[in-house]
Amino acid sequence: MRGDERRACSYLARFWGLQQNRALESLYATEGDRALLQNPDQLFAASLEMTPRLSRKGYSFHSILAHATFAHHRGIATGELDSRFLPSITDRQSAFMVRSGVMGLLINSSNTELAQQYEQMVKSTPVLEIIEEWSFPTYTRDSKPNADFSLPGSILLRRTAEEVLREIDNYTEAYLYYLCRTYLPLALDRDPTFGLKLSDLGNALATRADICEDATARNACISFARQIKETA
Repeated sequence: MRGDERRACSYLARFWGLQQNRALESLYATEGDRALLQNPDQLFAASLEMTPRLSRKGYSFHSILAHATFAHHRGIATGELDSRFLPSITDRQSAFMVRSGVMGLLINSSNTELAQQYEQMVKSTPVLEIIEEWSFPTYTRDSKPNADFSLPGSILLRRTAEEVLREIDNYTEAYLYYLCRTYLPLALDRDPTFGLKLSDLGNALATRADICEDATARNACISFARQIKETA
């Protein structure tokens, strides 16, 4: 709010994580019992105004996380993002901002078409695939966040599995499509046991598929649950 991008980057870099993210969701919330501010419009405006100044800092792990935070929480709170938060993907910073913004939009509203577009972007953009694979394990602290966006050669996605199972029950159908078609295939390549909860994952997807109204999301759910059953 004071316009100090150096301190903002330093603070926001510490907020890449599951519990910290829930605190920011309350800060940026526009309504409901969790909202901390009666009117967060000034916070939205300050975030938007600071964004181009962060880009001038060049490559910085802290600025990358700050960019991603602004994109993600504006997407969740407002359901829209302007072009400053959805740039062309040229490096890790732009890839992480795009991923964070798209996740915010998918959480805000069930836009299955956007989830399909993002699926194709990940498949065709190697740096975005790296960011996608890195994000969940570091967000849940199955792996320590690091500036080179790498994961250990061997990893047990125990906390990631717990969070994904929660999200399957609570998030939009477009986000469910994203999990089935984009993130979970990458996760199982890294950890075929899915944090020792592979059967729980299959059951959760099958249960959610039964109440899916969107046919595209429902079919993605059923297909991936069947795949899990065949390989378990």
